[in-house]
Amino acid sequence: MKEPTNIFGELLRHKIKNRGLTQKQLAKLVNIPESTISRYCSGERLPSIINMDHICRFLGTTIDDFMREVIQNDFINAIDSDRADLDRG
Repeated sequence: MKEPTNIFGELLRHKIKNRGLTQKQLAKLVNIPESTISRYCSGERLPSIINMDHICRFLGTTIDDFMREVIQNDFINAIDSDRADLDRG
């Protein structure tokens, strides 16, 4: 099963791409170092609530909606993992 930080990073990368941005461009827009954005996208770190707010605004979402997607994806991954265990079982 994927760690929540990895799910967060995957979703962030997806939203950045869907907005037609690069990590570098987003970093400039939100005034956060590119290396920090990269760590968020790789799942190494999670942003502070202030940075998360800035990022979400530029990605056209809210913190609530973004985190709801992270939680839903985590739940789906947990179900898929349980199904795989049952199939092997």
